[in-house]
Amino acid sequence: MGSEMCIRDRHDPPESNIEEWAREHRYAVLKQQMQAGESILTAHHQDDQAETFLLAASRASGPAGLRGMQTAQPFGVGWLVRPALGLRRKDLQSVLHPAHDVWVEDRANADPRFDRSRLRVEIMPALEKWRPSAPPNLARSAALQQQIYEEQSAILGVLSECLQADDPASWKEPLWLQLPATAQDRLLRRWAAEAGAPRMPSSLAPELVRQAQGSARHRTPVVSWQGWSWRIHDRRIYLVPPLPKAQADASDAYPVNTLPV
Repeated sequence: MGSEMCIRDRHDPPESNIEEWAREHRYAVLKQQMQAGESILTAHHQDDQAETFLLAASRASGPAGLRGMQTAQPFGVGWLVRPALGLRRKDLQSVLHPAHDVWVEDRANADPRFDRSRLRVEIMPALEKWRPSAPPNLARSAALQQQIYEEQSAILGVLSECLQADDPASWKEPLWLQLPATAQDRLLRRWAAEAGAPRMPSSLAPELVRQAQGSARHRTPVVSWQGWSWRIHDRRIYLVPPLPKAQADASDAYPVNTLPV
């Protein structure tokens, strides 16, 4: 079976977090090569999923991170599919390596300078020696986190509909203020992510609550990050995207009730 190879050279890697940088560029090239409706299959396996779970846990991730890699997900104009997530690495090697000359090992996989490689080479073998069932159990924990993530997403979706004001570009501020702090934060993050905003700092939701509860009603509570902002006007919450410079200089006079989302 014939195949084509696509090579893209990059000579500007960052000094840190090179793994994420390389992954983003690999996926960008794959998206450029895809045709509508096509699927890209990767060889990620159960041990990769266990590593992903541990890395996310070490960074204090919630369900969105702990759920790990998905079996299938939208990708560019098609799909990214991982059909081997339920298989152990050693099982794949036993089939592919001796019988067919198709196994290729990335040298970076054993480079301890990278977090995942060090986890794979130093920690995972010791963990499996201590408890042989640890890798598949960690992968199962990721699957449980996926269930929790889906349940939370459904609940947040219902809450978002309940919060919707008469103006479809705003939420009801009094109802949002009655929710637990964790729900307030997650709802704002959900809305910001859907609007394409950058990741929101954890301090924003509490600060917006503080301003809303403590400010005089003639003032507009506002918190900002990377050009975006949350504003409360006339008992409604608005997500304000970055403004042109001339308008940003006079943002206090910006017509909040007509802001795009």
